[in-house]
Amino acid sequence: MRKDETRKMNKRTHLVSRLSPYLSRGLISPKDVYWGIKLKTQINVSPNQTLEFDSLLRRICWRDYTYAVLKLYPDVLKGNVIREGYEILDHCFDSSADESINERLEHWKRGQTGFPLIDAGMRQLAKEGFMPQKVRLACGSFFVESLGVCWREGMDHFAEFLVDYDKAINTNMWMNSACVGLDPYYVSMSFKWRAYW
Repeated sequence: MRKDETRKMNKRTHLVSRLSPYLSRGLISPKDVYWGIKLKTQINVSPNQTLEFDSLLRRICWRDYTYAVLKLYPDVLKGNVIREGYEILDHCFDSSADESINERLEHWKRGQTGFPLIDAGMRQLAKEGFMPQKVRLACGSFFVESLGVCWREGMDHFAEFLVDYDKAINTNMWMNSACVGLDPYYVSMSFKWRAYW
């Protein structure tokens, strides 16, 4: 495979397995998915399919990682941040008095932010109860960083609507969107600052 084809393949965001509802309900195990992929890759498959399988395996590993974090830090389910010092970056407060935050929250929930990717993702969530992983990440980051709304509000909204809701994955995704969780790309207990804060 040529390098430009590999690059294009790595950027594909439409690849979803739709296995997550079955995994979250325990109808299929991560081990079954792993061995199913391993068996499939032993059959004659193209390099593109191999990359797709690798991506799916990374997502299965991510799922198990979130369970490990939940086991180590059970208070995250209560909305507590993991690392000391993050509370000052956690812009969550009683937003019921702030009309503009409530308005932004409602526009986001209805898919009416004016940002096509975010709006399409939120409308898909409302209609199907599903959203691809990368779109979830985009919606989460947009919610926290662009709208300035408390990550716990987004976490609760996703918990209500996702057909594949998984408490460990949802909590970790939202905490990482707000930079108050234990992101595997920054597996350090050190404090992480961003220049625009």
